[in-house]
Amino acid sequence: MEKASGQDFVLTQTTPIKGDVFIGVDNFGFLYTIKGSVLHKTKDLLDYNYQDILLGPIASVDLTNPLNLILFYQEANTVVVLDNRLNEKQRLKFNEIDPFPALQMALNAGSGRLWLMDMIDQSVWLYEIATNRILAKTPPISGSLLTASCRFNDCLIQTDLTFVRVDNFGNLAWSLASGSYDAMTYNDHYILATKGTNLFLLSYDNGKQRENITTSQLPLNWSENLAKGLQLTQDFLYIYDGIQLYRYTINPSNK
Repeated sequence: MEKASGQDFVLTQTTPIKGDVFIGVDNFGFLYTIKGSVLHKTKDLLDYNYQDILLGPIASVDLTNPLNLILFYQEANTVVVLDNRLNEKQRLKFNEIDPFPALQMALNAGSGRLWLMDMIDQSVWLYEIATNRILAKTPPISGSLLTASCRFNDCLIQTDLTFVRVDNFGNLAWSLASGSYDAMTYNDHYILATKGTNLFLLSYDNGKQRENITTSQLPLNWSENLAKGLQLTQDFLYIYDGIQLYRYTINPSNK
């Protein structure tokens, strides 16, 4: 895990956003936002959209793979998979699936799999869609879910009591007391989290017995507004304050 300072992130663009919720920017430069109950994917004059008001509000959107977007509707306990034009490819109604989970999280795990968090026993699942099979399952994670960010091989979960990393074998690789962060995101080099108008870097070192976590504040000032959206790719950091989207380029010398 890299050591970083505010100099590693250079503000290169500020863009006003009309949507209620900022989801992120994909590898092709498309912007994803939610306005009301509608998911929008926009770039230049293109505007794709998707909605299903019968499912309720969109709880989360995972655009890790722009060809297989994962929409999670918590009220309906349902996951919808969309293609790159936001056409529906698949719908998973977890109320009709055995074992029956009450989901509070559903994110892309790659290769036809999902990261799920079950509200009933507070466990995180690595779930295979085609076989309706739980490939890995963690012990119960204490507390109420606040934020989650996942990649194909691991997942960061924050509750009001703890902050943990889950690997794809269902192990809790490390844990620490929750920082009650508003949002978090990570890539191969950084774990970043926001609280209010402050940005924090979480660093860990792989020891023989455990991974040691340190937390430091980064002096990035986007505005006086609270951060309402956060995304980290390999090249850019995006922070949304409810009005403007701030894009920071990551210094290649620190990658």
